[in-house]
Amino acid sequence: MNKKNEIGLLGESVACNYIAELGYTILDRNYRCRGGEIDIIAADGNVTVFIEVKTRSYRSDGKFGSAKDAVTVSKQIKFTEAAGNYLKIHPECTKCRIDVIEVYLNSGNPVINHIKSCRFAKKRF
Repeated sequence: MNKKNEIGLLGESVACNYIAELGYTILDRNYRCRGGEIDIIAADGNVTVFIEVKTRSYRSDGKFGSAKDAVTVSKQIKFTEAAGNYLKIHPECTKCRIDVIEVYLNSGNPVINHIKSCRFAKKRF
């Protein structure tokens, strides 16, 4: 496994711990289908939440680089296709939203920015 993958997996674990502390229930991690991948699928009460996690590590110049900007249009389309696929398989999920969680790793505690109800793609479920 390369360093980029290790940082991504660490960020996903941090995000899972964070949302569990908020009371969310983790339904699935790294959900894959032909359309794409979703890092975390969770339940926030009766709402199914599809979560894209973007992780950045501390750079030597003291800056992080933007995590949310890494959610490109291509990634957005694949993400929404995967969410639509999940909803077809799980018709009991009647309410849903898309969140992005940015995780910034530094030498201390990670910094988390939770962006709820992202509206990033034109395609609707």
